Amino acid sequence: MKVLKYAGNTSNLYDHLRRRHTGFLPNTASDSQVEAIENERPSSSGSNNASSINASLNTINRNTIATPQRTDSSDGTVQPRKKCLQTKLVLEDKRLATTINNQGFLEYSKKMQPLYHVPNRKLLSNTMIQEKFDEVVRKHKTMFQTISNAAVTTDMWASDSNRAFLSVTCHFIFKNKIYSAVLETKEVPERHTAENIGNILMNILQEWCILTKVVTIVSDNGANIKKTICDVLKKPHHPCIAHTLNLCVTDAIKNNLDISLMLLK
Repeated sequence: MKVLKYAGNTSNLYDHLRRRHTGFLPNTASDSQVEAIENERPSSSGSNNASSINASLNTINRNTIATPQRTDSSDGTVQPRKKCLQTKLVLEDKRLATTINNQGFLEYSKKMQPLYHVPNRKLLSNTMIQEKFDEVVRKHKTMFQTISNAAVTTDMWASDSNRAFLSVTCHFIFKNKIYSAVLETKEVPERHTAENIGNILMNILQEWCILTKVVTIVSDNGANIKKTICDVLKKPHHPCIAHTLNLCVTDAIKNNLDISLMLLK
């Protein structure tokens, strides 16, 4: 057991607790509290010194440990910093929302901070992630108000269950830095006509207040999407270079019998 010298005050003991036993002092005492404790000089006797140390620790405990900020998933209260970190874990690392309720994660959180209660999956999905989404939306809409031009890329794709979706990404420069933001991924249940796709695209661009700021739209070479951009939205269309190169290579292989036979082997 390590013996700490106190030499008339509790600074060494307090620093040790703050650096080595963060769970013991979940909330750092204010400077005024520490100063008040240090000014309470103990007498020269060992028993009085020990009493003074205990009194000092009790002073800190009453102000910091007696009412720890705990997470209670029943009333939806979560410490802001840990709330942010858990949302970041799910969103940036692309983890399932159920991760925070896995036994391993719960044991890890308990070891790191015994006083902290991990929120349940419902609170994370319905409240914490939604709050983060609303924050990001507000941030980007504020950025869009200051820009003059933007480019958009869009593509349609189908899920494993054969449901069609349209994704829209906006590219813009804000304070001399290039940003790319996925605005929306929306299901397209109707027929994939230029008019139907155009209505969905127009609604998305209007919702983000960038319809008049879009200078070009990049997509594949599908006839319906090209008609959507040029005829419905009246915007310049740029074909996707990667898609165009892929078409060139595919056509070249089809027209070369030797290569086609080689690929069939």
